Amino acid sequence: MGDGRGLRTVTPTFGGDGPVHGRFGAAATGHFTATAAALDVLAEGGNAFDAAVCAGLCLNVLEPFLVGTGGEVPMLLRTLDGRVRVLAGQGFAPAALTMAEARRGGADRLPGEGLRSAVVPGAIGAWTMLAEELGTLPWPRLVEPARELAAGFPVYDRLAVQLAKFEERLRDRYPTTAAVYFADGVPAVGDPLRNPALAETYGRLASAGTAARARALIYEGAIGAELVAWTRAHGGLLTEADLVAWRPRFEEPITRTYRGVRVHKAGPWSQAPVFLQQLAILEQFDGARVGRGDADAWHLWIEASKLAFADREGFYGDPDFVDVPLDRLLSSAYAAQRAAMIDPARASVELRPGPGAFTPLPYTDAAAGVDADGAAGPHAGWGPPRGDTTHLDVADRWGNVFAATPSGGWAQSSPMIPGLGFCLTTRAQMFHLVDGHPNAPAPRKRPRTTLTPSLAELPDGTVLAFGTPGGDCQDQWTLQSFLAVIDGGRSLHDACNAPALQSAHVPNSFWPRESRPGTVLVEADMPDAVVSGLRSRGHTVEETPARSQGRCSFVRRAPDGDLEAAISRRHGHPEVGALS
Repeated sequence: MGDGRGLRTVTPTFGGDGPVHGRFGAAATGHFTATAAALDVLAEGGNAFDAAVCAGLCLNVLEPFLVGTGGEVPMLLRTLDGRVRVLAGQGFAPAALTMAEARRGGADRLPGEGLRSAVVPGAIGAWTMLAEELGTLPWPRLVEPARELAAGFPVYDRLAVQLAKFEERLRDRYPTTAAVYFADGVPAVGDPLRNPALAETYGRLASAGTAARARALIYEGAIGAELVAWTRAHGGLLTEADLVAWRPRFEEPITRTYRGVRVHKAGPWSQAPVFLQQLAILEQFDGARVGRGDADAWHLWIEASKLAFADREGFYGDPDFVDVPLDRLLSSAYAAQRAAMIDPARASVELRPGPGAFTPLPYTDAAAGVDADGAAGPHAGWGPPRGDTTHLDVADRWGNVFAATPSGGWAQSSPMIPGLGFCLTTRAQMFHLVDGHPNAPAPRKRPRTTLTPSLAELPDGTVLAFGTPGGDCQDQWTLQSFLAVIDGGRSLHDACNAPALQSAHVPNSFWPRESRPGTVLVEADMPDAVVSGLRSRGHTVEETPARSQGRCSFVRRAPDGDLEAAISRRHGHPEVGALS
């Protein structure tokens, strides 16, 4: 896994406007400082999993409106022996969250913010499990950079914009959060941002000595007791028994081969298999046709996406509770049936899940909601602007490769727990309050998440780790980049930075689950011939600004040991790095 021996002479190279290469390590994250922390760990002799833990904890501090300590994370990892596994860091619902409880007050949804939608925070459990099982460096070494950042780091441009954007909301709804971020007014670029309680929490986790003892502090010990006591005093449903009952766990990936490339994803407790369903449908068409990037290719991709995502809506849920027929959904026979439904000359405006799906799919424009305090009313408390997420990829010199998409615990949508310095996930908002739906709530059931990292193994031995933030669009944007590489022969950097689009056809996973049948949102720099060709096929095309969709990143390990990291320039910062 790694020998723990540092490298005497290595040179870190950072990039963003172009790819970076090295032989001793490569990383792509959502923030330069997290990437640098990962490379420091690799240079000291840590492996990819050590580096990922360190970077992931740093992102909790650096990107508080995208991810937090109280959030969740699915991970995909390939060890140097070639074994691929999922580490599931998605917490389950409280035992008290029955359907009757979810519908209390006449609600037809769980709120998009507040403690009522909190599930067990799974990310910190998964990071500690990764360090315990596969890491090589001492646990305190991996935590210390995040602790130092929580004690104070300079505000950067994107964070300054978010702080100003959410000031009024946080002061009004979440004073414990506002007390941390606006103690001296709205921070400007370069001002220090301090979270003393979070710094103390990370200090307590480091002082535990090992990752296993740190995890026990959260799920069985004093930190967990503090978390539960505060949240229950303010309307939350989590109990200490819920924390004790949950465990991060390694799972086998869902795998399918596409034109000789083995692609690995998490299970249907996430949306991840929809990536594989899209590939299965597109494999029914000639690869050169799919990869050439003209209107015909984009039309095929959009129509395949509609069919695969309709199956997500009708079949996917926590497989501990529902039978998701993935063998059938990923079979070539089923893919051929679905591909035959695509009209090469006309866009579909129907939502068409396959046979056996839950129907009718429950979406309506007339919905009753509940606000963060449980009060009922039409469209009440739709919550803050939807939280985004982040992503990180890491590879090391020994052959370990890692991808993760951490999210949740957003500072704009849940109160900060004063003594701990972090907010809880609101992931229970993803449940459908419809009897019999595969993603209906149940005690200690995982809500179906949109988070979906990817790993791929090419026939020549190349390994790719990749992903993007972006909710429902994650398995649209990453698919486009992946196909640009595999079918289009483009470089990782070019694939990340090519003009992108998204289908708004299938209902969104977040409230109010809006659907815009036949609508495609296209970046402004998409070639005119593609736009006109889509319109001629009946797609409703709307323009978004150039470089506004997705923030894909890749890390590649070549058979000769060369490591490459590439990232979308939509990030706006040099957030990839490599050691050479």
